[in-house]
Amino acid sequence: MLQKSEDTFTVAQGNTGFFRWFGLILVGENPVSNWLEMMTPLPSQSDMVPVLGRIDLMMMALEERRQKHVTDDSQVHDPCLLWEAERIGLFETGPGGVPAPPYGSWWMDGQIMGDSTAEVAAFYRREGLSPEGGPADFLSTELEFLLLLILNGQQKPNQSTTPPTGVMARQAQFMDKFMLPWVLSFCIAGKKAARTEFWWNALQALQSMFGIERNRLRQCIGV
Repeated sequence: MLQKSEDTFTVAQGNTGFFRWFGLILVGENPVSNWLEMMTPLPSQSDMVPVLGRIDLMMMALEERRQKHVTDDSQVHDPCLLWEAERIGLFETGPGGVPAPPYGSWWMDGQIMGDSTAEVAAFYRREGLSPEGGPADFLSTELEFLLLLILNGQQKPNQSTTPPTGVMARQAQFMDKFMLPWVLSFCIAGKKAARTEFWWNALQALQSMFGIERNRLRQCIGV
């Protein structure tokens, strides 16, 4: 159990790094370079979420291979190309639809751009933000918003002031109403359909890190 502000601050830092990484790979950004930037060294959560260590080993192995100047012919066997093809099939387009649409309204309302999409957009506006470039309940967009709330609600270890519980309460409200009702189902569906170890591990880590972040809030503000 987390008892010190330093502990909760460290956990928040690790969570933001992972949520940012997942949000980027969901839209096709390079998983290796972004992992090296955001997740090394591994955060303290790696003790609680062993899958982070497995992802780290995969990313480090690919980076080592890149640094050895592998020939262009070997790019045919580049795992990142396979992961990208699977990303499209899992989340974007495929025959008969995709197994894990990354939109909250698909899971909560039974259709994309349902009533919950407008509610999410209204929540953003109350925080002074206006989402652009797609539905407000796209998972990458929600993760970006979640990052903002986490960062605004952090209390650094050397701060003597009370943590901004209002921000954390709004974060808990956002997670409970707009993310937790569907992210678990999204992760389970994606893992069931995943053919590569990479995407299974990434979705398992997302599922676990959401639980850690919600527990952190519960310990900080009691809700």
